[in-house]
Amino acid sequence: MKPIFPISIDGGLPKLVHFSNGFCMLDGAKPLQIGDVCNAEACIASATNTDAGKVAKAKGHIYRAGQPVIEVVSAFLYRDRFANYENTFETTEEPGYLVDLPGDTTVGVL
Repeated sequence: MKPIFPISIDGGLPKLVHFSNGFCMLDGAKPLQIGDVCNAEACIASATNTDAGKVAKAKGHIYRAGQPVIEVVSAFLYRDRFANYENTFETTEEPGYLVDLPGDTTVGVL
């Protein structure tokens, strides 16, 4: 529950409306089974102001033996009028890339 109540959102339980939950098995992961020991972690992926209030999306993973198995994304609405645009954000995942720097000269130019 902690990730959906950050100080920057300035919302509270009485204002909270649940939008959706999404679950996705990660590629190559086997389904959870009875007896698996799991842990989870989550963070706020975005907080945006709308006419209805502030929409927050939390994204997290369920881990088994230190490996991610399931991705969870939940969306929530905090009903109110928000004008604190300095506390809005959205994170995106970009693909990684590798830049080859074959020598000191190339590194120096960079």
